[in-house]
Order: sequence, then C-alpha cells, then structure tokens
Amino acid sequence: MILAKNPRNQSGAINDTRLKFFEDYQIQNSHLREYANIIETVDGWLWKGDLQILDWISQRDFNRYGGVLELGVHLGKLFIAMNMTVEQGESYAVDVFTDLQEYNVSHSGGNISDQIRKFRTNVETYDTRWNGFNVQIITEDTMVLRRDHFGDNKFKVISIDAGHHSPHVMSDLRLAKEVLARDGVVIVDDWMNSEWPGVTEGTIQFLSGNNGLVPFMSYHHKLYLCRYNAHHKWIDQLGRFGYRRNETQLCGYQMYNICEKLP
Repeated sequence: MILAKNPRNQSGAINDTRLKFFEDYQIQNSHLREYANIIETVDGWLWKGDLQILDWISQRDFNRYGGVLELGVHLGKLFIAMNMTVEQGESYAVDVFTDLQEYNVSHSGGNISDQIRKFRTNVETYDTRWNGFNVQIITEDTMVLRRDHFGDNKFKVISIDAGHHSPHVMSDLRLAKEVLARDGVVIVDDWMNSEWPGVTEGTIQFLSGNNGLVPFMSYHHKLYLCRYNAHHKWIDQLGRFGYRRNETQLCGYQMYNICEKLP
C-alpha cells in the first residue's frame, strides 16, 4: 500500500500541493468533456466536479469494464454521464418514477409529471451511446429489488440516490454490495447533507456493521465506497493523487477528502 508521502497527512492536515481538483483536473473521456460543457442546460441536479471524479474513477485500469447502475435516476443527469464511461456491458436505471411515488416516503427528487418520458428524452438527447442496446429501465421501489433483477451483470459504478431515509439507504447499500464488480465503486449521494440526515445515518450504520463495503474518498456531498478487498487499490491511487486532499478515517477505514476551499 502506498500512502501520501507528506507526514502531515497522518494528522488530517491538507497536503502541500497547490493544485485544486475542480479548477485544474482535465477530463479525459471525450464524451464527458463535451457533456461538461453543456451540463447547465440538462434538466436535473449535477455538479461539474462530480463529472471530473467520475472521469478519474473510470480512467483507473483495474475498473474499466462492466455497465453502470443508478438507484434513483431522477431525470438521468448523472446516469447519462455514468453510461458515457461504459466500454462494454449493460447499464440499469432504477426509479419509482411518477407511477410509484407512494413508495417515495422521503419525497426525494420531488413528484415530477411524466418523469419516465423526461428521463428517456434526456438519455436519448445527451447520451451519445444511446441506441437502446445497453440501457435497461426498472420502475420499482429499490427496497424490493434483488440480485436476480440484474441477471449476471456486475457494475463498475453504482450510484445510490433513491430513498433518503436510513432504512432505504441501508437496503440500497446491501443490494449494491451484491452486484458491484470486484474493483467497482459505489457513490452515496447527499452524504453529510444537512437536508437529508437519513443518508448519513444509514450509511454509517451500514459501514459500522462490517458489511463488506468500505469508504475510500469523499467529495462535495458524495461518499465513495469499494469492496474491502479493493480498498488498497483505491488508497494507492489516492496516495498518488496530484490534487489537494487530506487523509482521515471513517468507521476505522483510511480514506481521503478531496479539498477545494482550504488554503
């Protein structure tokens, strides 16, 4: 395992590099780069910095293959970007959409009229890979999903952004563990967001139970998890990371926070 060489990182202090990730990182994936230029015109919620992290994750050689899965796609703004990184494999988009809003007990995402049509329109308009062959849509409450809903597929990136109550989050994390590729990444949205405390509560409860997924990075209200056996690979990559970060621990596991605002 290779750790950051700056000894101050051991105390949680920010490392010495003057490079800021959001300002200085250049997106490598040509589709994501084009998408970043028009991101403000696409309906939904997504920060450009999340695209940069997604690109960095997708450039790691050990996590290049497999489809992607999002639990709670809203209008597809993040899902589109995730699917742009797919080289081979099926991708799945899951949401209660408009028809099953009674199961959206946390009211996350809001009740959007004709949501599935708007999701399809977004994907068809902005996802340059879209031709119907690699995207499967499931209209269902994620708490009732099982491993066999996804066939034999394993996913290199899974985004969790469905129900925001702690039991829902824990259920989604359990499912993610079952279908995550060996070196894949789970992204927990609204981590440490004061508007959705159930997300942080459910995530901490899951991680405290030694359930096989562990944290390795956080950035802008998103927490990034991997399998326990892949933790050393991601920590090694972050030890080489050329942008501001600080080393810390969460639930006993080493991880890094990507920093922007500290001097």
